[in-house]
Amino acid sequence: MMFTFAAIGKALTSSTAKNIYIAIVISVVAWGLDQNGYSRAQSKYELQIATENEKRAETERIAEQKRQAKRDAEARNVLQLSGELLEAKEQIDALKNKLNERAKDVSTQYRPQPAAALVAIPQWIVTNGWVCDYDRAIGYGVPGAAGADIGGVEIQACAADPFERSSIEAEQILRHHEEYGAYCRKLEEQLDRVLRHVDFIEGNAAR
Repeated sequence: MMFTFAAIGKALTSSTAKNIYIAIVISVVAWGLDQNGYSRAQSKYELQIATENEKRAETERIAEQKRQAKRDAEARNVLQLSGELLEAKEQIDALKNKLNERAKDVSTQYRPQPAAALVAIPQWIVTNGWVCDYDRAIGYGVPGAAGADIGGVEIQACAADPFERSSIEAEQILRHHEEYGAYCRKLEEQLDRVLRHVDFIEGNAAR
């Protein structure tokens, strides 16, 4: 079989064009597939990112709700304990006032025998040394290293003859004891509420 150059050129041209056409089609299809795959991958990635962001936002929202609920619970506990403390202080003051009303009577009169009339207490002696020790025992005029009083309170009785009679009367001592006792009880009530609130915050059992 003999082929002329024209026939060969025609055949080659026809075959080349066909191959080129096929290559172009394949390229276009492949590009389309690649683009489609890329779009799907991009959409999947964006969806995943959006889902993760939504999950993080939901987690943070729940965490913030829990934190806010904890703050609200602590605030309610503070209000409750503050109310209890105020009531306790009012009760302490009421008792102190009632005791103060009796201070003079119980320190200036006595009954010498059963069913007898009340008479004035014949004598009440409190020495300077007693007053000095009494005040120092509750924290006033505590002596420093050099023997001088510290704390900003000077006790005159401590500088006088400790066995000399002081000017302090029984009523004054009783009233001071009542005032100091009320002060200490209020501190105890306040400390109790502070410790109970700490327990509440830490989730410990109630005191």
